[in-house]
Amino acid sequence: MRYRFVREHRVVWPIGVQCRVLEVSRSGYYAWRDRPQSAAATRRAELTDRSATSTSAHITPTTARRARPNANRVGLSCTLAA
Repeated sequence: MRYRFVREHRVVWPIGVQCRVLEVSRSGYYAWRDRPQSAAATRRAELTDRSATSTSAHITPTTARRARPNANRVGLSCTLAA
């Protein structure tokens, strides 16, 4: 979470200053920044993109029931909580 804050505010404050204030190492920040995205994060981003294109902003139980077959058809695992 601290590294994400540093990344998001790197244009506001120098990275070194942020790392010192947040008590994290600069080398740790750069290692985190250069690390490849995890499989779970990649999958989460894919699901977010797919769901954003196939559903509306307002989900009701009726629209969720209608969206489920479509989600399953394109390969997304989708369940409805009762």
